[in-house]
Amino acid sequence: MIRERTLAGPTAAAARGRKGGRKPVIADEKLKRARAMISNGLTVREIATRLKVGKTALYEALKQNRPDLLPRAVHPSIRSGGW
Repeated sequence: MIRERTLAGPTAAAARGRKGGRKPVIADEKLKRARAMISNGLTVREIATRLKVGKTALYEALKQNRPDLLPRAVHPSIRSGGW
């Protein structure tokens, strides 16, 4: 009975047009602006400061949407995976 009710919740939410999960940290508009800034030569740190988002969140958003748009000049410690 508990299992049935547990499964009924997400099913009912989907029927109402809801979907689960966390909202994206960086909206599409900010992501477009970030891509434009990257093409103008700004670093991810500078872009994150200007857009008022975390640099890790910005890296993740860029990687998920278009990994080919990640900046070419990445700090060597990030490239090698260690400090």
